[in-house]
Amino acid sequence: MKSGPGLVVRGTHYVSLEPPASAASVWRPLADRVFAGPHISFGALPSSFQGQLGALGTELPANLQLMTLQTLSTSPATLLLRLSHQFGIGEDPSLSQPASVDLAALFSAAAFKVTSATEVSLTNNAPKATILKQKFNWTKVAKTFSPLHLPCTCLAFALHLPCICLAFVLHCHSLIYH
Repeated sequence: MKSGPGLVVRGTHYVSLEPPASAASVWRPLADRVFAGPHISFGALPSSFQGQLGALGTELPANLQLMTLQTLSTSPATLLLRLSHQFGIGEDPSLSQPASVDLAALFSAAAFKVTSATEVSLTNNAPKATILKQKFNWTKVAKTFSPLHLPCTCLAFALHLPCICLAFVLHCHSLIYH
C-alpha cells in the first residue's frame, strides 16, 4: 500500500438563505457572476478616435443576459449576438416574465447602428426560418409540447419563453471598423 501527501481540493462555497419564492432572483445572478464573469478585450481603434467607447447604449432587462457578441466580419460590419432569458417559469414573480429588447437601441450610436437582424440557430449555421420549415411536428405526438416562437424579423421583440437562448446575425453600420 502506498501513502503520499494526498490530494488537496480547494473551492468556494456560496450559501444563500432565501425563501423559495425569491431564491432564483439571488442564485441565478450570483451563478452568472461566479461562472461567467466579464472578459476584458483590447483592440485597435481608428487614429481619429478620442475618448471612451462603450458598445452598449441601453441596459438589458434584469432577466436577460448577453451571452455572445462576436464580430463575424468588419466589412460590412456583421455581428453574432446571443441573448438568453435567465429565469424559468415561476422562479420569480417578475423576473420570469417576458422581456423586451430593441436591438436598434441596444448599442451605442458611437459604436454600431444596427440596420437589420436575422434570427439564426444558436450555432449560426442556418436561419431560424429554415430550421422551422424542417422541424418535425411534435404536437401530433405529444399534446403537452409547446412549439417554438416564429423567427424574429424585426429589431424590437420580446423573449416570451423563459430560460431560452436566441441568436441573431446583426448587420450594422459601424463607426468602429472604419
